[in-house]
Amino acid sequence: MESLDTGSLGKTQILPIQERWKMLAIGVGLALVSQVAGVINAMKIQSLLDRISNGDSGAAYELIQSQQMNPLLLISGLVGILAIVFVCMWFYRAGQNVHMAGIKYLNYTPGWYVGWFFIPLVQVVMPFITTIELWKASASINDRDDNSNWKNNSVSIYVHLWYISFLLMLFVGTYLGFSNFDNMRRIAFDPDAALDYFAQANKAVYYQIPLQTLSGIALILFTKKITDMHNQYINE
Repeated sequence: MESLDTGSLGKTQILPIQERWKMLAIGVGLALVSQVAGVINAMKIQSLLDRISNGDSGAAYELIQSQQMNPLLLISGLVGILAIVFVCMWFYRAGQNVHMAGIKYLNYTPGWYVGWFFIPLVQVVMPFITTIELWKASASINDRDDNSNWKNNSVSIYVHLWYISFLLMLFVGTYLGFSNFDNMRRIAFDPDAALDYFAQANKAVYYQIPLQTLSGIALILFTKKITDMHNQYINE
């Protein structure tokens, strides 16, 4: 992907991103808080599984009923979608700024700072690569020497923490999903397989939510630092 040929357009072209960061922080923060609904639901299912294991036949019916649409989980999902929109808005604006500031030798356009998040498979790697570029370019947003020395800038630990926790979350979810495939296949014929399926699915919640929380906090922190870099450049 080629860099935009904007040249050094000056500070008048740089757009404030403080408000967009606030939207990102609020959206991601609400998404993390709404995960409480997922934890409560997982605890409820685990309680029903324990009752079934102890011979409570009525708990099996309650387990089936619990799979109906849960308003809290629906709201949690909608908040998560809203958070994704705010994150994309911030990344696009931040990408615009480093281009408009005249940073040379950028490899990706603002659109790709967002677009890679939505392309299967490569979304595991490319958002991290573009975020590293965004961080390094933002750290040298005042440089006007037409070279690529900015690529030697160090990257915040928060960026690495965000990516590592995201990868672990993805790995855990994928591993537990594949390991539960046989239970899902047998669920219509074997009651025990159904119980094993729900128990395994519950494990994903308990593992993934802490990792997702860690990833979300790291995201808020490193985007705040980039926002401050841009604000400092504008206000100097």
